[in-house]
Order: sequence, then structure tokens, then C-alpha cells
Amino acid sequence: MSNNGSVSGNDLTEVKQLGMWASIVSLSYVFWLVGGMELVERVAYYGVKASAGLYAKSPVSEGGLGINLREYSDILLIWALMQTFVPVLTGGISDRVGYKETIFASTIIKISGYMVMAFFPTYWGFFFGAMLLATGTGIFKPGIQGTLVLSTNRNNTSMAWGIFYQIVNIGGFIGPLVAVHMRQLAWENVFFACAAIISLNFILLLTYKEPGKEERLARMDKVRSGEVKQKVLWKEALHELKKPIVIYYMLVFSGFWFLFNALFDVLPIHISEWVDTSVIVTSLFGEGGTSSSFWQTVLGMDFAGTKIMPEGMININAALIMTCWQDVC
Repeated sequence: MSNNGSVSGNDLTEVKQLGMWASIVSLSYVFWLVGGMELVERVAYYGVKASAGLYAKSPVSEGGLGINLREYSDILLIWALMQTFVPVLTGGISDRVGYKETIFASTIIKISGYMVMAFFPTYWGFFFGAMLLATGTGIFKPGIQGTLVLSTNRNNTSMAWGIFYQIVNIGGFIGPLVAVHMRQLAWENVFFACAAIISLNFILLLTYKEPGKEERLARMDKVRSGEVKQKVLWKEALHELKKPIVIYYMLVFSGFWFLFNALFDVLPIHISEWVDTSVIVTSLFGEGGTSSSFWQTVLGMDFAGTKIMPEGMININAALIMTCWQDVC
């Protein structure tokens, strides 16, 4: 502790250790509200992400793009770059403009992306739709994560982030299941459904109150009056990127994102072309498969109940994380 009795930044001796349920109960309504926003956004996002490769290679006669995988990889490359670097600037914008405002703007942009994909089933339609999604996601994340930081404290932050990423995995599990059933009706239904799902965030925003808003507005008043100098946004972002710890963090996480993108962008295509999932269904339900709507939904099966679709197979990853999640206290 410092001389004035406060806890120093690295001294955890004064942090009260809460039990699991006490940590959960201590989380504010703002935390659960932004958790709901994240869930909605992830359901919509993973609904498209899990099926995008299948949509790209599906023939035009079946409602797909009918492009080859090299053309699709060009979209993926720019999509990933946009989604990675947009938050470098939008994080600063969120801190200055406000989290509620940027979450609202991101929701509009992401809805536009899904609608562009639905109404323009071409290479360039999907490309521009993906760029809108990447931009919207890059604007959405800083507002959500900034709110999480301000709505938690040192006594419950570990539990908060554990629950938050459990919510992410729940969204990652539900989204592909929505897509697998929508696309069997028509490909555009995937995009319409995702646009409808993320629009639910407008309702959640009605009850959202930005933590730390008074402090932000007071600081902006000082900036306008000249009492406080504020760096140009791009210079501030560049300054942060030069920090060694940020560079190390990006290098480490580049490995994670390589595996992540391989899971959602490449694996569904591999499964659709090389894996006979009817064998799994036969093992579980017998030769005739199953007519149970419950199992067809949960396992991501086709309407005939004879095979598991690729989206259902990659969902095993999210399902295992959800069910094998351990106490993070």
C-alpha cells in the first residue's frame, strides 16, 4: 500500500477474495446488459461466419456465390485485416464520443452489412457486406469492452471476464445453428435472420446507461476550453502500438487467430467435401436417422435428420468450452 493508504497498482493483498456466487451477485445490471448485447451480436456474427465459406462455393443455381476458394480467400484476408485494425482508431473514438453512441452506430452498420449480403448475392455484394461487418464489429467491441472495464472492480473482474467469454461461446454455439436451418430454406434467409437478431440491441440500448459518462463529459469540456490538451487520434493510436507489450501481445494472439479463422473459415468447407457425417447419425440414432426436431436443432442436422451439417460439427468446439467451463474465481 502507498503512504496515503490506497492500494498500489500491483498490490493485490487488499483485494477481497469473493466466492463464485458472491462474485456473480456483485456484478451490476450494466454488465449483464452489455453481456446480452454481446450475445446478440455474436449469434448474428457467427451465423454468417460459420456458413460463409459454404455460401461462397455453393453454385449460383442454389443461391450461392459460385466463386472459387481463391477468390473467397481474398475476401477473408481483407475482412480479417479490417476487423483487426479498425478498433485501433475506433477504441479512441468510443472513449471520446461515448460507448452508447458507438454501439448504436455499429449496430446500424452491421445490419447494413447483412442486408447488402442478402440483396446483392454476388462477389462484390458479399465483399462490401463483409467490409461493413468488419467495420461494425471494430466499432462495436471497444464500447462493449470499455463498459465491462468500468462496470467491474478488482473483486469481481476475473469472474466478469469469465462469464463474458462464456456468453461469447454461447453466441458462437447458437449462431451456426440458426444459419444451418435458415440456409436450408434459402441462403438469403441467413442474412435476413442475422439482421433481425442484431437489431435486438436497439431494445437493450434503451436501458443502457454508460458508466463513467460524467467524467468523460467533464474531460471533453476541459479539452474544448483548452485546459487539457488532447492528442490527435491517429497519433495516440500509433503511440500505443509502439509499446513492446502491445507488440508481444499481438504476436502471441496472431497464433490464436490463425487457428480461430481456420476453424470458422476453412473447416466447414473441408467437412462438407470430405467428411461423411451420416455415420455419426447412424451411430447415435440408427439407420433411419432421427425425426426429432430437438436433436436436429441442437446437433445442426439437415431437415431429413440423416446427417450433421458442417456448422453442427464445428459447434462441438463451443459446446465443449461451454460444458467444460471451470470456476474462474
